[in-house]
Amino acid sequence: NFNILGLIDPNITVSIIQNAVVTQKIKLQLPEIVEDVLVCKNPRCITSTEKYIPHIFHLENPELRTYRCEYCDEIKSAVDFK
Repeated sequence: NFNILGLIDPNITVSIIQNAVVTQKIKLQLPEIVEDVLVCKNPRCITSTEKYIPHIFHLENPELRTYRCEYCDEIKSAVDFK
């Protein structure tokens, strides 16, 4: 999943190799939405009590690499993911 790789380091370049030849290079970036990768730690968030609800975060600030929880608006840093 390239979204997870982009979350770890948005400066990664992925090379697609077919038949021992690089056929494509993909420059990754921070994903706009991440699901079930980051976990909201807010005890009042619905995801804390309802375990079946996916943890969905939207990119809040690309420079600071912060994401906002879809349900409670808690801010989480992508740097914490590492």
